Amino acid sequence: MNSIHEIQLDHILPNPYQTRESEDPEHVAKIAASIEAEGLLQVPVGRWVFPEGRPVTGMGSGDLTGHGMRVQLAFGHTRLAAFLMLANRAPGGGVNSAWGRMPVAIRELTDEEMFRLAVSENLARKDLSPIEEAKAMLVYRDQFKKTSQQIGQLFGLSDSAVRNKLRLLNLPETVQAAMEKGDLPEAAARRVLSLQAIAPEKVEEVTATLTGGGYETPEKIASVVATAIVADRSRFCMWDRWKTGEARGGTGLWKLSDEVKRPEEYYWISDNGKTWEPWMDALGKSPSNFTGWQDVLSKIGTWLESGNQPDAIVDYFKVPLLLVHQVQALSELPACTKCPLYVKMDGSHYCGLKACWERKRKAFYQMELERVSKELGIAIYDKKTDGVEKLRAGETYYDPEAKSSYSTLKLPWDEWFEKRIHHLRVMVHYNDYQPNQYTKNACVALISVGPTAKSYYDAQLHKKETEAEREADQSRRRQMERKNRDQVQKFIVQAAVPVFAQALEPLESVGLLLWLVTREYELPETRKEQLAALRQIWMGELLEGSRVDWRVREQGPVATAQYLEGVAKQIGVTLPEDWLERAKSFEVDAGDPQE
Repeated sequence: MNSIHEIQLDHILPNPYQTRESEDPEHVAKIAASIEAEGLLQVPVGRWVFPEGRPVTGMGSGDLTGHGMRVQLAFGHTRLAAFLMLANRAPGGGVNSAWGRMPVAIRELTDEEMFRLAVSENLARKDLSPIEEAKAMLVYRDQFKKTSQQIGQLFGLSDSAVRNKLRLLNLPETVQAAMEKGDLPEAAARRVLSLQAIAPEKVEEVTATLTGGGYETPEKIASVVATAIVADRSRFCMWDRWKTGEARGGTGLWKLSDEVKRPEEYYWISDNGKTWEPWMDALGKSPSNFTGWQDVLSKIGTWLESGNQPDAIVDYFKVPLLLVHQVQALSELPACTKCPLYVKMDGSHYCGLKACWERKRKAFYQMELERVSKELGIAIYDKKTDGVEKLRAGETYYDPEAKSSYSTLKLPWDEWFEKRIHHLRVMVHYNDYQPNQYTKNACVALISVGPTAKSYYDAQLHKKETEAEREADQSRRRQMERKNRDQVQKFIVQAAVPVFAQALEPLESVGLLLWLVTREYELPETRKEQLAALRQIWMGELLEGSRVDWRVREQGPVATAQYLEGVAKQIGVTLPEDWLERAKSFEVDAGDPQE
């Protein structure tokens, strides 16, 4: 039963379970104006407590102010702030003013009732930020031992929504602060939370980007987070949202909800000193740079085998949670959907540790190979006994007996497969476009081994070697042609231009020569020197341009010099007697020091 008492403002204490961490000054001023004009329309509720805050029990709701007791508000903190505002600006000021006391309805309330009243009022007024709401849920869970279902009943949320809300408290303080300021919407924070699970080093960067503006839509937010996830090659998208069908680790690979049988060699053997090496390699850590990691990883693996929780391992070894999750994933190969390094966002599915995915893929290949072999009654390919020579069904092979190098080999795969010919085998061969025609599996191919395969294999090998030799010859020829062109250029500039410039000596007009050249050049000061320079420049442009055919240039300086002999006769230029000898000095094989 309530009893209303006028309580002096400095005798009123806040609810220790008040979830709202700050008051909006504008809102307080508005409430203060309403109280001043119309009076207090709704009386706050509180309980009697000792001065140190311990609740008074069994004393009813009578007036205990004379006994030194205080009132602890259950709700009504904004109204208290409004009274304080009115008291401070009233004549006389403070608690001695006309506003120095506030009516409070006193009840006997338990701590849990105080909590529930505070939460209920704030939820009704929509006064809580997502972080404040999550903190209140955490108090309700830890202090009052409530389940997520019970928390959901108070907050009006489902079990999963409660758990998701509580996860927001795992975000760094800077991200939580951005949420409380309203700079980061809750939907964006959930994306950042997904990122923290597999790329914690990107959280601050992505938060800064999202709070910078321009990323209001879910699609834009998801794009920023997805870019951060795949920024490191150890993380990647396994299944894009545009793909049809049930999500898998890749086309033709395992369903993300399926467990892949872990091969024996992947078990963590804590007493085997060699087991640390592949783990270090998979986690991208070098023993030369990370002294002591061998021992740490081995102990983490042992603790995981013993059933210890990741949080306990983090506390004991003082290592990042991400490292523990990585070791856990590598050692257990869990179903992707149950892995802490798995993220689903906007229909796309991401893996936070490619090394784990690669191990799982290898294990899946082996599983599928054994299954297909058993179902088809065809042995698994063994390199030691079957040899390296093999032909794969669905592959194109050129017929070594045909005259045309483009004639393909027609092999009776259908007949072989129907009769299960003894030289057939199955082997791992991944094709992400379509399943193999015979195995009906994207990971397992049908092959042929033995003498038949060897004959065709050797022919194909010879063909590849021949093609490789031809390509090498072509490469050498192209290289020689390039060198010849370079040396011809030097021959023209250094030997041909000074000689052929004689044909331009009748030209005595600097202006005409300036008009004939195609580019601007820095010229000497005297007219005579300018004429000599411009004649050589223009002749250089003529000879370096289309006047000498490119096919002649590729044959080298001597062939070019021979071609220019004919040009010299036509335009009346006298060539020096050692003309061809000069050209030879520019040949690639002449050991020209300029080469």
